[in-house]
Amino acid sequence: MKRDMSYSFLFMIALFLAGSTGIIFSQATEGSSSGYVFYNLEVDGNEYSVRYLIMNASIQEISVNEDTKSLIVLINSGQQKGELQLELERVLIDAKGADESDVEYNVFVDGNRVDFEEPDKNERSRFLTIPFEGGSRQITITGTHVVPEFGHHFLFAIIVVTIGSVILLSRLTIFKPRA
Repeated sequence: MKRDMSYSFLFMIALFLAGSTGIIFSQATEGSSSGYVFYNLEVDGNEYSVRYLIMNASIQEISVNEDTKSLIVLINSGQQKGELQLELERVLIDAKGADESDVEYNVFVDGNRVDFEEPDKNERSRFLTIPFEGGSRQITITGTHVVPEFGHHFLFAIIVVTIGSVILLSRLTIFKPRA
């Protein structure tokens, strides 16, 4: 899938200004003979692959929204019903309960919650089959975790180290004899 990079660049700037993490670079590549395609996306310097098969539509973009813990799939569908089959790597997006067991994702098509199937899962990935009506434009998959894993925790660690350093330096300065 060829893209005009100027539009991708403008899309990236718009997402940055809106405070959302999105795709920096994306590209669809052919998969195996099964017909699956890999959509490669880069989020915060890390590359992820989303393996998919879509019927009666095409994928325009896939992005991550950290605030809503969602994967956003923009599609271009015709007037016929279709289906999206996805393999979602758990490091990209996952849905876990308090006891760390799998819970169901929330899946929306054009803002309406839809029933979907999860025919398989393993330690690395979860597999979803999502139906959509003709004319659909956006599929949103919401979990309990999306990349980056450490985002807010990392920021908290930086703040703690900074405050600790200021306190330590101020104590050393206070107790240091003046010449």
